[in-house]
Amino acid sequence: MRKKPQVPHVDGSRGAPMGRDSFVEPTFGRCRCFRLRFIDNDSDEGGAYWGEPADVWCCTDSPTAGDDAQIFMTCRAQSRAEAKKEFEKDAPELQRELYDYRYRTGCDPAPLPAWPGIKWKN
Repeated sequence: MRKKPQVPHVDGSRGAPMGRDSFVEPTFGRCRCFRLRFIDNDSDEGGAYWGEPADVWCCTDSPTAGDDAQIFMTCRAQSRAEAKKEFEKDAPELQRELYDYRYRTGCDPAPLPAWPGIKWKN
């Protein structure tokens, strides 16, 4: 039985992109932390290239890490616990960067909400 893809397919018409972009919206749901499945030791199921080793972890609040995701982050780590620590350390800064960009471009004039922390499903 074929497993449901963990991440959406990427456009590889000009070659595989290097990894995936991380983002943290001002509000997001409970997150899950999982190791990305690789199809050929250096690319994920969606076609993004990561190189070796295949120790890439993902944090998202979406079942498919697709367009409905409010948070999507990746890191390299040896264990789930190590990956969660990395995500919790990096997420507030990623959220602030996204908000600063939106504020400067006039897309989101509302004040940045207080950092809620990441609530884990697993």
